[in-house]
Order: sequence, then C-alpha cells, then structure tokens
Amino acid sequence: MELPQTAAVKLLWTGGWDSTFRLLQLVLLHGRQVQPYYVIDAERLSTGAELRAMRQIKKRLLEKFPQAGARLLPTQFIELADIPPNPALAAAFKEIKKHGALDRQYAWLASFCARAEIEEIELAVHRDDQAYQVLQPFVVQTGAGDEPDYRLDEAASKSEVYALFHCFTFPLFNLTKLDMQTIARKEGFEELMHLTWFCHRPRPGFRPCGVCFPCRHTLEAGLARHFPLASRIRFNLYLLRRKPKHLLFRLLMKRPAFYAWLKRVKQQIIK
Repeated sequence: MELPQTAAVKLLWTGGWDSTFRLLQLVLLHGRQVQPYYVIDAERLSTGAELRAMRQIKKRLLEKFPQAGARLLPTQFIELADIPPNPALAAAFKEIKKHGALDRQYAWLASFCARAEIEEIELAVHRDDQAYQVLQPFVVQTGAGDEPDYRLDEAASKSEVYALFHCFTFPLFNLTKLDMQTIARKEGFEELMHLTWFCHRPRPGFRPCGVCFPCRHTLEAGLARHFPLASRIRFNLYLLRRKPKHLLFRLLMKRPAFYAWLKRVKQQIIK
C-alpha cells in the first residue's frame, strides 16, 4: 500500500553501507521521498569510488524497483572547499575530541548545515560507530513502532555535543551493520547493499584495501563476505602485525570446540 507523501527526508548519503541502507529503507519500506546530500572532498582518494557506487545503486534500484524512482530526488552535491569555516563549531569539535574519537567530517557536515540553514537532516550513525560512544549519553528516542526517532535531548542544549550535532537525527542509532544486513535480506534489497562503498584507499579496479579504518571497521562488524579474498588477507596480515592477540581470538572463536578445550586445559593448569 502506498503511504501518504510528506516532506522529503533530508539524508547525508555517501554510497556507503549505513547511509545506503537508510536510503533504501526510506524509499522501499516506508514509501518516503528522499533528498540525498553528498559533500565532495576532492582530496579523499575514495571520492571517485563513492560517486561510482551511488550511480550504480541508483541504476540498480530503478531497474529492480521502478516504483522507487519518484521517491529518490536528484542528489545535491556540495564542494567541501565551498563550506566556510565555522569557528564556534570548530571549537565544539575540538573540545569533544579531547574526550573521545571523532572523525573530522562531523565538523564540516555541521558547518554545511549551518551555512545551508538546514535544521534537520538524517545522519547514519549506528551502534558500531565511534560517534555512537560520543553521542549515546545525549541521545533520546522520541518515536516508536516501525520508525523510531533518535535525536539529541534538549536537556543537553548547553553541551558541545549539542552545539555540533543538534541539526542531525539518527534513525539507525540502535542498529548494527549486521542488523541492517538481516533487514535488507528479509526485505529483498540485500543485492543493492553489495554495491556500497566504504574503503578510503581503494586498490586498482575499485577493490577495497582491507586495512584502512573504514575497511577494518566493516570487517570487524562481521561483513567480511563483502570483501574479496585479497582484501581479507591484507586485513588478517594487518592484525598479525598490529594485534596478534586479537587475530588469535578471532581464529579461536571460529573453532568453538578447540576454544572450549583450551579453556579446560587452562582451568586444569590453574588448579
């Protein structure tokens, strides 16, 4: 059943796993019209791959779900170089960074919203994100049912976190990447999720490197099947060099019987 149309949902879309899931969730499951925005960072090596992914996703979406065409508005592109510095937001970002990891993109995304006078736009922060740890104490759920709404608590209006993130809502806040995969598979659009992009240092032929932070983050979230073998090998070699104990644990967890035997041996030694 076609849902009644309301104002288009503003969404920051990169062609990545999380924002693409939200875009498809809106147009396919909730029947909503979406206005995507993409900030072009000309200095980032992955920009071309992200633009390519968005083109492929839109093409395949319209092929597989023609009725979604009218719901997906043309993407609005903004050059990062055209976003003027915002001293107040830069100061808030710097203060937040003292207490936790946070990517610089949030400072210029907030500056873009301030310049464009956008009061509400969706940001695909989820439970696996570094930003989740920063935001979690300040976010409240204000919606329920199939479309929960997560946004900053007005009680935190004097905080640096509120200053930086007040124009954003977080519709995926209580989901993980694996949750998104489960929903996409159940609802019939998992194929489109395979077209997403996340790597910051793509290899020739638009292959993910496996070792940049977004690649590691995606692999550790349980989405290894979306990587070619060479990327997974590079990731495991990275773990072997940097985090040998972490790699050993990952390997043991894939062999639960052997892991249980090692635990019994350890307990016997302790006794």
